Parts: sequence; structure tokens; C-alpha cells
Amino acid sequence: MNRVYPQDASNSISGVLRQDEKSDGTQQSDLAGKQQLGTLGETIPLAFALRRNDKGGTWVSPHLIQLGIKQTDISLLYVLSQGRVSEPVITNVFYGYAGFNTITNGQICSGYQALPPCVSLDYNPGGSTSWDTTVSYSGPGLPSAGNTSEFTTRTETCVKITLTISGTCTVSPPGGSYVVNNFHLSPGVVGYGDPSGSAAASQLFFAWYEAGISNEFDPRGVLICRTDTIFNRSVDLSIRSEVRYDYQVWDVKANAIVRSGQVWVPDGGTTLSIESLPSAQYKLVLSSFYAERSHTLATFVPQPHGYRPGPGYADREASQYENNAINGRLAWAHQNRLQAQNGTFMRNIAGSSNQSFKVEVLETVRTTLNFPTVPGGSNQQQGGYTDLTLLGARGHYDSLRPADGPQQFTQIHAFLTEGVQVPRLLQGKTTGPSDLYPDLVHYLMNMAGMLKSDQIDLDGLTLSALFTEKYKLLFNGVLAVTVNFREWLSRTAPYFVLTPRQVNGKFGLMSAIPVKADGTIDEGRVVPAATFDASDIVAGSYQKNWVPAADRKPFVAVMVFREQPAGSVGQSRTVEVRYQGMAASGPYEQHDLTEFCCTPEHAVYAARYILAKRRYVSHEITFTALRKASLLLPGQIISVAVTTQASDGTSAPIGGLYQIEQLNESQEGTVEVHAIEFPVNDAGVSRVAYDVARGDVVILQ
Repeated sequence: MNRVYPQDASNSISGVLRQDEKSDGTQQSDLAGKQQLGTLGETIPLAFALRRNDKGGTWVSPHLIQLGIKQTDISLLYVLSQGRVSEPVITNVFYGYAGFNTITNGQICSGYQALPPCVSLDYNPGGSTSWDTTVSYSGPGLPSAGNTSEFTTRTETCVKITLTISGTCTVSPPGGSYVVNNFHLSPGVVGYGDPSGSAAASQLFFAWYEAGISNEFDPRGVLICRTDTIFNRSVDLSIRSEVRYDYQVWDVKANAIVRSGQVWVPDGGTTLSIESLPSAQYKLVLSSFYAERSHTLATFVPQPHGYRPGPGYADREASQYENNAINGRLAWAHQNRLQAQNGTFMRNIAGSSNQSFKVEVLETVRTTLNFPTVPGGSNQQQGGYTDLTLLGARGHYDSLRPADGPQQFTQIHAFLTEGVQVPRLLQGKTTGPSDLYPDLVHYLMNMAGMLKSDQIDLDGLTLSALFTEKYKLLFNGVLAVTVNFREWLSRTAPYFVLTPRQVNGKFGLMSAIPVKADGTIDEGRVVPAATFDASDIVAGSYQKNWVPAADRKPFVAVMVFREQPAGSVGQSRTVEVRYQGMAASGPYEQHDLTEFCCTPEHAVYAARYILAKRRYVSHEITFTALRKASLLLPGQIISVAVTTQASDGTSAPIGGLYQIEQLNESQEGTVEVHAIEFPVNDAGVSRVAYDVARGDVVILQ
């Protein structure tokens, strides 16, 4: 027997249907994934939608079919939809997660049966183009003695690495000073600093002078002591120093060193530029830290030595004191006026360093685009754009192919508030965007060319449009795969409380429940179009087929629909519907309406119809009638009254109302009738229609 609409309950459509039955990838989860490419022979998507009252619209992820580059801008060409579709506003177009209005030089345009005006698709077939961009980021800290530091470039197409190093390195003894203990100075000339000595020597003499050891410091560097002084003094000998590092550049993929060398970093900083690298990903390793004065300091000891320093200092004995720790002569001092107390003159300890450097990395990245070879060997577009809306996108290559991003184009998405323009059954039969399912069916019938205009049941389609408009059973989605039209219609129509019908050679839709001429549900008494009894039925032709009891058990209809915010990907939502007092704990049946349904109200109407059909329809009948049945039409209600005979020889009258599903007329003039039970209540009102309109159900969202 034929399955009662809708067909067998299922899990989510995306989980159980064959690939050619799925809707499409419009609600793509990985928004920043790789751009999908158009392929020869694939189905062109059809966007059918109309956003109104902040509901509806559809999200599309078009395929890329061509690209070009002009100066610094990349142009991308996509197939948006079959038919004429209005151009989406740029704020409703997204490059991955980013709004296209944030793309540098970003432009969006469209063209119907023509190239969009904002794109430039000139390129050399079979050739390529490339450009360099830079990525800047903070690098690693420079290593201390005995350690290494390293970093890996952020892209796999690096051709140059530039390090900008800024900071200082200070070399000093632990504690930061030399310690001078118990010096006794008597009045007179103490000594002078050697101007040709190191900076540390001069620093030491300045420290003595500032400590009050000398009351006078003349331009020649002479220290003169005016008072008898005994002092303890720590003198800071920390000095700024340049440092040196060894570096190695490793090709990450090849695991091989491609460059190496040394870099000296003077006080304040320097720049290291490693150029002309093959396009690859690299690791830079810094090691072998060396500071100029990081060697061990020697002990400062007096070495008596006679010396006559020159005019004005004749006949004076002097001693030379050399500080090996600072690689220079520290001072000349008068032997009689600089004396050590308690045998201690000066001490020092092995040196240390303290560096503070900041490293900034500037990575130069080379991006290369290889253009495919166009058949024919010249710059041309193959094929035509008949009845296609193309989407053009243009932007700076730094935004569309950022140097530190993936080496691929990111999937583009668009939120369409209006889909393809179609001849509308309502709205004065004008052409424009629509969200009425009968408009979509009518459009597909015409576009497919499978029916002539006089083979389309416009009256049935128009009444169906009135019904779906009245109860807001609307279609907002994308058809992106090839399917059998009749199968698709049989699968989707019940979710709009409609059913496909062929009447008098015309194919169309009709409501699955009684409706009035204005599209509202008819809750009046049902009057059958004809009555059949034993005299009208060919003997032995009557058959009754029962729906399995398991298929009529109460259940919870879990309806999945798409909540569609403006300018964003839709989110799946569910609403659960069951009869009051039934199936409180299940079982559950899930019906996925996300490919077209955007409101919970629509989902609830579909659930009411499914629940009522399954509850009340128990059987179907088949019989052969005489010519009386030839005047009937599919969808009409008939009354059947027959007498059946049991195996024990007893007989009983049976009968009821039935809705004609199919009529097959034979050459002999008889008509085979297929009809399904049409339950009514005591008032003669359709039970299914009544429950769709006002049935006592529990709704959980």
C-alpha cells in the first residue's frame, strides 16, 4: 500500500538522506573554510527566499568559478543562483567570518547573464602572478650565556626575515661595584686619571671626587687631597657593552640549515636582515651569547714604581697601579699620600652581565597565484551565463590572501533577503521574489520544461498559495542538488500541508485538508461528491488494506527548523509537539525542516498534520467501479457503503468517507479507484483538518 503522507519518520535529513536528496551546504558550519570551487557539470544552486517581518531569507555559500588580479586588487567571480536575484548589500556578504565591508578596497557587485561590473578578470592563462607582503610580530627574547632562543616563521612562503633588536647589556661584578676598603689619604696631590684609559677608570676617579676624597679636580684630571682622610667606598664599575650572537636559519620542511652567521648588537640595538630565501617556512635559532667584558676580573694590587710625571711634579715618588680588570690604567697616585690600612687595598670579583633586549620580527611573504589554462589557449570565458546571477567580489590582496593566513581563498557567504524572481500566483500575478512553496513548484515546472502551460493546474496551485500565505507556511532556502522532481515534491509538500495531484491531465498541488476559497481551513460538514454501494462496484474488486498498528502509536513529533537572523548563518532550533495526555515519555520522531522552514509556527502546523494523519487514518481501499466513477477527480471525498462476508458466512455492512488518491480508467470503461480513509467527527467535520486548526496538543520549545 502507499505510505500515508508524510513519509516514514526519519532522523535529521542531513543524516539519513542520500547525497542527491540533501538540500545543500547553505548552513555551512566552518565559515572560514577553504573556498569551494565550481566544477564542470555541477548543479547550479537556486535561491528561493523572501525576508519579511524579520523572518526568512537564506544564507548561501557560492562556488568560485574565476579570478583575476589587477595591480593590488584581486577579483573573484562566483555563481550566486539560477535566475535573476537582486544584488546583496555588502554588509550581508562575509569573507569567512569577516564582513566584506571590512576588506580593504572591498567591493560587491552582481550581474544577471553578464559579468558583474566591479571585477577585472584579465589574466594570462597557464601563467602566474605573485606579490610580497609583510607580517610583523614580537620575536623571542635574546638568550643569555649558555642558552638558545628560537622562533618559527608564521607562513610557509617566507622569503626574507628582518629582526629589529633594541635594548642594552650591562657588564658588572656581582653586586654591581668594586669595594675600596680603609684608604688613608694625607693632604697633597693624590694622582690623576689616565685620559687614554678605559671609561671605567675615569668613572672610578669621578667617584672618588664626588665622594669628597679630593677637594679639587682640575681639567688635567689631577686629584688633590686637602685634608687627612680615611674612607670606605664602593665604586660602581658597571659598564654598557655590545653583545654578539651566532644565528642559524633552518628550512623547517627540509630540516636543514640554509643560512648562518654572527650578529653584533651594540648598545641601543641593531637590525639583522636575512634576504633572498627560497619561499618556505623557517626556524631561526640564536645562540653563543658573548659580552665584550664578560671575562674574569683580576685583583687590583699596588706595584711600587718610581716615576716622575713631569713639570710641577719633579722629585716626587709615585707608584703605578694597574687595574687589569678594566683593561686600562686606572690612576697614578703619590706613594706618600695613598696608603692602605689593615693590609687591604682593593678587591674585585668575577664579572656578570644583565641584558634587556626587545626583538621585533618583520616577515616578508611571497604569495603566488597560478592561473589555469583556459581551453583554446587564450584569455576567454568558456560557456555562457544564460539565466544565471553572478556575484563579483573585489578587494586588496592583503585582505583576501593575508600573508599570515592560510594559503588559500576563504569561503565567501551571502545572506539573501530576496531570492530568485518568479511569476507569482498571488500579488497580482507579478514577477518578483517569493517565499510561497506553490510559487516555487510552479517556477520549477516551467523551468524544467517537463510540462506545457496547459498541463499545469494553476487553479490548484493558486488555492494552495492562498492557503500557505494564510498560515505562513513559507519556503526560504536553496536548492543546490539535482533530485527527481516528483520525489522531492512528495517529500516536501506534506510539510506545507499540501499534496501533489494530477487532475484532468493537469499536474499541481492541492491542500491535504479541506480549505475554503479564501485559503482558510474548512471546518464545516464534509459533503461527499458521490456515494458508492455494491451496485456501483464490480463484484470481487473491493479490497481494504490496514495501516500497521505499530505505525499508529502515539508519538512526539520533534520538528527541527532554522532560526534565521538577519545577516547571519541560520541556527537549528527544535519544537516538540504531541497530543495532550499521549506519549508523555515518547517515542520521538524527528523531522528536519531546516532547508526551508524559518518559524516555529510553520513547524507546529506541520507537526499537527503529521500527528493527526497518523492518529486517525487507519486504512485505504481499492475497488473497481462502473462508469459512474469516471466523473470523479483525485482529491474529492466519496462515501462507500458495502457489505462484507466473514469466513463463518455472516455478513456486515461497512462504510465511511474516503478521499480519492488515484483513478485509473480501463479500456472497458471501468475505473479503478484508490482512496484513503477520510475520518470525520460526529458533526461531519474532518478530524485531521480540525486538529490542524485547533487540535489539543502540547507544544514544547
